[in-house]
Amino acid sequence: MKKMFLFAACLAVLACSCSENEEGTVKDVRGSLKINANIGAPAVSRAEKTAWEAGDKLGLYVCNGTLGTPYNQNAVYTNTPFTYSAAGWTSEEILLDENEATVFAYYPYDATLTTPSALPVDITTQTDHLYGQGDTKASILNRNVNITMKHALSQVVFRMKKTEGYRQEGVLTGITLKNVGSATPLYTRATMDISTGSLTKTTAGNVEFSAGATLTDKAVSFSSIVVPVDATAGKDMQAVFTIDGKQLQFTFPAGTKWERSYRNIYDIVLGNNGLVIGGADGSGVTIEPWTDDVKGEIQLVPVI
Repeated sequence: MKKMFLFAACLAVLACSCSENEEGTVKDVRGSLKINANIGAPAVSRAEKTAWEAGDKLGLYVCNGTLGTPYNQNAVYTNTPFTYSAAGWTSEEILLDENEATVFAYYPYDATLTTPSALPVDITTQTDHLYGQGDTKASILNRNVNITMKHALSQVVFRMKKTEGYRQEGVLTGITLKNVGSATPLYTRATMDISTGSLTKTTAGNVEFSAGATLTDKAVSFSSIVVPVDATAGKDMQAVFTIDGKQLQFTFPAGTKWERSYRNIYDIVLGNNGLVIGGADGSGVTIEPWTDDVKGEIQLVPVI
């Protein structure tokens, strides 16, 4: 009798772990999705996400192949938050069966998102938007998915210092990126497709840096996240620096391009003749996907 009781108990546990489909075939539904997400490459700026912190949240879409088709046609697999802690990424269970799923992720999580192909992006918040896709298909046989998160936006960095011979204080009070004329390469708002990172620009506007310092012979960096800029058709953008109560400007040349995930670095030296970007040997102007690329010397001129 005791053996029969134990056998019946085991059957009861098994029944709780399985379900029966319409054809009467028992199917295991105990497999819950697990993820490991990393950021694509190290970064060195306040405007870029460099490491996960406790409380960070990813939004996940688990799909039948493409973003618009929820896994097993069930909306429960859309915009699920995964939260980071010392224990890794955790969420409510996302149960998987033998059907394969494609996993899309984005950061930061937006609980109100209803259209994942059009996530709102506003650079005035200086939020680094990331996107990624599982490196393998997920199923009950492969519940662990690795995701490499990529930067969807670009960044402009000005590294600034002054020479010993500069006769004024070198007080920097403002940096502005401006659209010039009828062309509008600079945008402040866009929408992002979380599956590809592609952006649709929606609102043109100038970009104000958070900048204030007294320059010394030690370089200090000022940066801003920007919506990527396609190669400009003409001299359509300017950078204006307010230093010692005066404005100095640089007009970017035709063909200037700021791509997503690139840090566009400009070195600036404040000397007796004004501002020079790039230095005498031209080594300071770089477009960097976290590596340098020499682009040439640039000279700023006073605003009249």
